[in-house]
Amino acid sequence: MNRICLFSIMLMVLVQVVACSPQPSGPTELLADAKAFSTGKDYKRAVAAYKKATALLPESVEAWSGLGDAYLKLGQTRAAIDAYNRVLEIAPDNTDALLRLARFDLLGERFDAAEGKVQKILKIEPVNTAALFLLADIYQQSNRLHKAADTYQRIIIIAPDNKEAYLRLADVLARQGDIAYAESNLLDAIRVSPEAATPRLMLFNLYYQRKDYQMAEAVLLDAIRVLPDNADLYIALGKFYFSRNNTAKAEDAFTRAIEKAPENVGAYLLAGNFYSATGDTQKALAMYNTALDHAPHNPRIMTILAEFHLETRDIPSAKNYIDTILNERPGYFPARLLKVRLLTAEQAYDAALALSDRLLGERPFSDELYRLKGTIYLQKGDTDLAKSAFAKAVEISPGDINARIRLANIYLEEGEIEKARQLNQELFSLLHENFNVDVILGAASLQNPTDDISLESSQSLFDVASGNPFGTFRVERLKGLREKYDEMIENFETVLADNPALIGVFESIILMHVANEAYETALKKCDQQVLRLKNNTALPQARINSLIAAVYNLKGGVYLAMGERAEAEALFQKAIALAPHYLKPYYALARVYLADRDLDKAISQYQVLLDRNPREAEPHMMLGVLYKMKKDFRQAEAHYRRALAIDPSFAKAANNLAYLLSKQPDKLDEALKFVLKAKSLEGDDPYIRDTLGWIYYKMGLYEDALRELKLCVEKIPNNATANYHLGMVYYRMGDTVNAARYLENALDLSQHFYEAEQAREILNRIS
Repeated sequence: MNRICLFSIMLMVLVQVVACSPQPSGPTELLADAKAFSTGKDYKRAVAAYKKATALLPESVEAWSGLGDAYLKLGQTRAAIDAYNRVLEIAPDNTDALLRLARFDLLGERFDAAEGKVQKILKIEPVNTAALFLLADIYQQSNRLHKAADTYQRIIIIAPDNKEAYLRLADVLARQGDIAYAESNLLDAIRVSPEAATPRLMLFNLYYQRKDYQMAEAVLLDAIRVLPDNADLYIALGKFYFSRNNTAKAEDAFTRAIEKAPENVGAYLLAGNFYSATGDTQKALAMYNTALDHAPHNPRIMTILAEFHLETRDIPSAKNYIDTILNERPGYFPARLLKVRLLTAEQAYDAALALSDRLLGERPFSDELYRLKGTIYLQKGDTDLAKSAFAKAVEISPGDINARIRLANIYLEEGEIEKARQLNQELFSLLHENFNVDVILGAASLQNPTDDISLESSQSLFDVASGNPFGTFRVERLKGLREKYDEMIENFETVLADNPALIGVFESIILMHVANEAYETALKKCDQQVLRLKNNTALPQARINSLIAAVYNLKGGVYLAMGERAEAEALFQKAIALAPHYLKPYYALARVYLADRDLDKAISQYQVLLDRNPREAEPHMMLGVLYKMKKDFRQAEAHYRRALAIDPSFAKAANNLAYLLSKQPDKLDEALKFVLKAKSLEGDDPYIRDTLGWIYYKMGLYEDALRELKLCVEKIPNNATANYHLGMVYYRMGDTVNAARYLENALDLSQHFYEAEQAREILNRIS
C-alpha cells in the first residue's frame, strides 16, 4: 500500500472518531442542564453547571441567579450572596436579587440596609406583596410596630383575601394592646379562609388570654364544626377543658383527637398525662404504650413510661425501659437520673449513691441529684447526711420546694424550730421575688410539666406572670407534698399556735394548701390569721402591721393562683398601705402588671423597689428584661450591667447581658466574656448553653456552637428558640437534613417565637 493511500485511510478514521466524540456544551445547554439538576435537587452538579455557564456568559442574570439559588440550597450562604451581588452589578433593578439580599440583611439585623433594598423594590413594583411582607418584618424586628401595622394594611388593600396579612396584623395589634382591632382582623382571616385552623386557634387564644372563657370555648366548638377532622382543634379543646377542671369534657376531646389523628404521638402523650393527672393509671399506661407503638425508639416516650412505672411501683417494667434507653443512648441524662431512682426503689442504696456521685461529676450543679441523695440517706436512716444533701440542693436551687420542705421537716423533727422558720421564710421570699427558678412561677403545661421558662422570651415572661404565684410544681414533687400533706399541715399548725408571729410557718401552711389547690381553705386561714394578729396585745403595733401586711400579701397570692387579678391587686395595695417598708407586695404588683401586659406599670413598680432599696440586684435584672421587651436595648443593657455591679455572681443577669450584646457584631467578644462568666457560675443551665452556642454561631465557630446547643436541646427539648438555634447551626454546616429537623421542631413547638419567620424562610430554602 503506497504512502498516499495509507494517509487517506488514516484521515478517514480520524474524521469518524472526531464525529463520534461528545461535543463541548454551549451556554444554552449548560443552563438547561443546570436547571434540570436543580429541579432534581442535585445541587452540587447544578452549581458546577451554573459556574461553567457564568464563565461562558459572564453577564447572564439567569446564570448568576441560578448559581445563587443552588448555593443557597447547599447552605453556602456567602457564595450565594456573592452571586446575587453579581446579579445586581449586571442588573441593578433586579427585584429577585434585591429581595434575597434584603432577607440576608434582615437575618443579620442590618435593618437600614434591608429596608433600603425593599424600598427600591417597591419603587419598581409597588404591589410586590413579598417585598411588603419583608418590609413589615423589618419594622417588627426593629420595634416599629405602627409602621408594621400600616404595611400589613397596605397588603390587605392590594390583596384583600390574603389570610397571612390579617393574621400578622392581628398579632401586631395584640402586642400594641389594641385587642378589639386584633379580634376584628382575626375574624376577617376566618372570613377569607374559613377552612384554615390557625386563625380560629389565634382567636381562641385571644379570648382565653382575656379570660373570656365562654367566647374561647365557642370559637373552638365552631372551629370543630367547620373542621371536624382537625385533631389540633380537639387537643386545644381538651387542654381548655382540663384548665377549667371539666375532666369529662377534656377526656372526650382528647379521645376524639386520637380518633381523628391516630398517628399523632403527641395526642397519646397528652391523653396519657391527662389520665395520670386524674388518677386513671390503666388508661394512662394504655396511652403511653400506644405512643411508643407509633415511635418505638423514642427515648422521651420510654422515659415517660419508665417514670410512670416507677411512680406506680412497677419496678421490673421501669427497669426494662431504663435499660433499653441506656443500651441505645448510654449518655441520655434523663434515663441515667431515673436509674438512680430505680436503684433507690430497689433499696440498692450504695449503688444509687455511687451512680449519683458519678453523675454529679458531670453535672455538679444538679439540685435534683442532691435531692435524690437526700432521699436515699433518709431511707438509710442517716439524717445528718440527708440534711446535708437537701441543704446542698437548696443552695444550688433556692426554689427547690421539695428539698426545702424535706429539710424543714427534718429541722422540725429535731426541734430546730427557728431553722425551719428561716428556711420557709427564705422560700416565700424567693417565690415572690425570683422569676427565673425552674420550679417556681411556671405556666402549667399538660404536655411537659418539667419545662423551664426562659426570660429571654417575652411571651414566656407573660406566661410566668400569669401563672401560679406559688409555683407550678413538678408532678413528682407535688405527689411528694401530698403524701405527707395532713401530717405537715398539722406540724405547722402546732408550731404556729405557740407563736402566731412566725409568719414563715404560716406561709408554709398556705403554700401547702395552694399546692393541693385548696384555695378556699387558704383564704379562710388568711382571714383567721389577720384576726389572730389584730387581737395580739403582746406585740408592738408596727410589728403587727407588718405581719398583717404579710398575710394580705399571701392572700393576694392565693387570688392570683385562682386567676382573680383584681382582688389580688387590691390586697397587694392594701399590704403596701399598711406596711410601706415591706417589699414583697411590690414584687407581686409588678407580676400583676406583667400579666396584664402593662410594661410601663411593671417598670414603674420595679423603679419603686429600687428607690426603697437601691442595692438590690433583682429589680435591675427585671428592668433589663422589661426594657428588652420594649426594644429599649440601651436601657436593658444598663440595668443588666447594674445588676452585675451589685452582684457579680448573678449568673442570669450575665447570661441575659451576653445574649443582648450578641446582637451587636462589634460586641461579640464582650458577649462571650459574660456568657463564659455565667457558665462558670451555673455550668449546667441550658439557657446559658443556648446563649453560648448562639454566640459561637455568630462568631462562625460552628463546631463549638453545635456542641453547646446539642447539650442545650437535650436538656430542654421543648424550647422553640433552642431548637431554632441548633437548626441554624446545622444549616450553616451544610447538614440540611438535621437543619430541617430542628427548624421544624421549633415551629411545631411555637408558631410565634421571636425567630419563627426566619425559621420558615430557611425551611423554604431547604425544601
